Amino acid sequence: MSSRKLISVERSIHVYDNDNELIKEINVDAIPFEEIKGIVTPNEEDPLMYDGYELNESQLSKFQNFLSEKIVVDFNFYFYVLICLGVYES
Repeated sequence: MSSRKLISVERSIHVYDNDNELIKEINVDAIPFEEIKGIVTPNEEDPLMYDGYELNESQLSKFQNFLSEKIVVDFNFYFYVLICLGVYES
């Protein structure tokens, strides 16, 4: 069993098409975690928001306030998920 040490976590919004193909990743690490929790309410059993959270139009609109590159929102063709990935030492 590998015991690689977790160095950090990275959060991003993943944009998927209706075939579940990843179209784009938008990094949101510059947004303070408390702000993210104010936009997306974490599940009770996931206070650090390691799970994926599908985003709605209202949440995406709030994220737009923090992003220099705006998200093209079109729920007819795409869905949007807040993702948290661990960065581990080699």
